[in-house]
Amino acid sequence: MKRFFGGLTLAAALFGFGMTVARAEAPPLTTLGFDLVGIGLNASPDYQAVPKGIATQVNTGVDTGGFDVDLIVGQLPKDYRVVAELTGPAFLIPLTLTTLPGKPFTIPTLALNGKHTLNNIRLVDGAGTTLFGAVPQAVVIESINDPLVTSVTTRQLSAEELQERGVVVDSSNFTAYEFTAALVTKSGQVPITLPVLIPTQSGLT
Repeated sequence: MKRFFGGLTLAAALFGFGMTVARAEAPPLTTLGFDLVGIGLNASPDYQAVPKGIATQVNTGVDTGGFDVDLIVGQLPKDYRVVAELTGPAFLIPLTLTTLPGKPFTIPTLALNGKHTLNNIRLVDGAGTTLFGAVPQAVVIESINDPLVTSVTTRQLSAEELQERGVVVDSSNFTAYEFTAALVTKSGQVPITLPVLIPTQSGLT
């Protein structure tokens, strides 16, 4: 009886081992793979000079570490926004600006000269909670005078001045003027002087 009992015990053990091996070799029913993607926010340019009264933009971009940007941005919750505050001489109270991730901020026309700053550029969720800030978190927009604004003065030239400039004309047919235009640049005014001949009415045919 002892031998028989022992044989049953060994057989049961071997049968259980065989089931364990069979389960280990069975193929998986399915597999699942996924990527963990970290994103960041950037803003550009960090400085720009804009003629007074001209609108401009500040770009925002989503950094996905090499993954498809459009695909990743498309997976973000629809209520995510990029928010910042615009301050400077033209804004006594900070102006809050909002855009979509990856889209530019539209900067309104700056009525006063000077440096304006788009501060605290950040990504927020639908409840307004800040998720993380941009790099850089602030950019500068400097409002300057329009470089194309000119001033013009005229002065009639004498016969001697005409001769000095090598201009030989009949004074009864032409009137000579000297035009001085001042080109305004960021570093100052640059005068440009040009002689101009205008035919008189009696000289026209």
